Amino acid sequence: MYAHTLMAACPHPEHAPVYARIVAEAAVARRIQEHAERLVQVARTDRERGGVTETLRHLDALHDVLNRTRAAHPAPRRAAPPARQTVPVGARADEAPVEEEMVLRSLAAAPAGLADVDWLTPDDFAHPTHAALFACLRALDRRGERIDPVTLLWEAHTAGYLAGLRLDAHRVTELLAGGTGISAAYEARQVLRHALLRRTHQCAAQIADMAAQARLPAHHLAAAAARALDPADALRRRWHTSHTPDATPRGCTRPASARPRSPTAPPSKIPAVAHPTAHR
Repeated sequence: MYAHTLMAACPHPEHAPVYARIVAEAAVARRIQEHAERLVQVARTDRERGGVTETLRHLDALHDVLNRTRAAHPAPRRAAPPARQTVPVGARADEAPVEEEMVLRSLAAAPAGLADVDWLTPDDFAHPTHAALFACLRALDRRGERIDPVTLLWEAHTAGYLAGLRLDAHRVTELLAGGTGISAAYEARQVLRHALLRRTHQCAAQIADMAAQARLPAHHLAAAAARALDPADALRRRWHTSHTPDATPRGCTRPASARPRSPTAPPSKIPAVAHPTAHR
């Protein structure tokens, strides 16, 4: 261990308290790294097996380690050096789950189903094309406009998706052709499950990398790791919301059925939709 090598090279008894702190902080970093790497493995396994329970259990275990670390190691007086941040890599387009296409087809065929999936966001889609089309569906619904292949294509065009993502009318029509006969809410939960596992995997990998460097004092390392888990925690809250009957997240719009539609009064201008990110 690098910390023990340093102490062996400078064996001064009067420095024992400092040496003890070095050993303790190195042990904390190893413990956090081990839990983070285990979470990476479990999230990968859950993605392959179609589960989520073990990932959530190990996410709780990592949070518990971070909380106990901050309680046992008060913040040092000196300011924490900046931690090198890694940018998580999103899933490749060919790894996008088939449920993404299924939920798009279901919602395009029955737009009223958007009211049942207010907890789903474009960022939950792994494939950028799927994320863009869901953003278009949601934008049209929230403005109370009619949804069909023509209006979706126009929304995608005005939002810049047709050019930015190299979409074409044939591909959009192909993606949204026909319903699935399956509940849009069920398919949306599968999309959200994949997003939760994908994001947890990314956050845990970032924490493992941070802990492996062992550049931060124990308290600051635990605090930085807890902040790195925020995206996974936010997805987890939405995951629970999606399984709570009649639960609508704060700030969501009214169901589409409750909003008046005016097919004879087209909007003066269709606002652009912000580009969704390709991962999360």
